[in-house]
Amino acid sequence: MTGHFHGIALVLCNARSLASWPDDVRSALSAAVSESTAAQWKLAFEHEVAAREALEAQGINIIDLDEAARSAFKQAVGTVIEQGYSELPQELVRLLRDSGAVPTT
Repeated sequence: MTGHFHGIALVLCNARSLASWPDDVRSALSAAVSESTAAQWKLAFEHEVAAREALEAQGINIIDLDEAARSAFKQAVGTVIEQGYSELPQELVRLLRDSGAVPTT
């Protein structure tokens, strides 16, 4: 359907403390976070498929957008999204965009 929900589990750490860890420990943490993120996104996709099947089984019609319609929607809400981003610290927005956690406009 929309891919809006992925499930979130934060891994928070003091930056100075993290920087003091040995490279192999930081690399292991980074790899574990990447692996768990991929697994959670796969699980979220599977749940979305199951939810869609359940909705359709109840007679609910879901309209899938083609690329042109999806692009038009993104353009229509782009200013709202950018307004929200403008209220956040720009370093946070950059980190989110660089991570792929939020789309770039």
